[in-house]
Amino acid sequence: MKKHIFKTITLFSYILIITACTKKDGACDNGYSEYINEVIIDGSFNELKRINYAEDQLPSTLYYEYSGNNVRFIIGGTVDQICASEHMKVRYSFFTTDKASGQTKPMKIKGEALWDIFLGNDEIIMHQGLLIDIPNNIRESTRELGLKQVFEESAAKVYFLLTIEFETTGSGLEADYLYLKNGIQYLSIVSKYSKY
Repeated sequence: MKKHIFKTITLFSYILIITACTKKDGACDNGYSEYINEVIIDGSFNELKRINYAEDQLPSTLYYEYSGNNVRFIIGGTVDQICASEHMKVRYSFFTTDKASGQTKPMKIKGEALWDIFLGNDEIIMHQGLLIDIPNNIRESTRELGLKQVFEESAAKVYFLLTIEFETTGSGLEADYLYLKNGIQYLSIVSKYSKY
């Protein structure tokens, strides 16, 4: 009898070990992935690209657009094949320069996640005003995105943007970029999600 119980326990343990070793992680059992988009603002203004929202944005690329008297500098990109059963995490970050306290034009800096025109978008205003009193020259905002209500059991797709907006200097793109560069040195969007 003891031999039979020992064999049963051994068999059961073996099945548990095999199941544990073969199970994938993540809500959809396809593991996790990360989306990382970082831009160090130290290059020439010639590296800027005018944004076209109809196209996917390239990683590590700084885009710009004008809207009335304001200029916007943007990083962004699309993440797809997301498992909507688990909340997606995203962290937006920016670092200011040591010269930032000398800035005279207020800046609005926001992170956005867009996934449905009517049912779901997420926006966080990270900073609004002059670039003063930012501890350790860094500001970060972390969000969790619930996508299950919109995508249910299908693969989700999210479009991320990190935007810096301020009144244009009035002297053209090169002067606006120099103003940005004197205040902001680094932008990033990092997201961790369960793969579909």
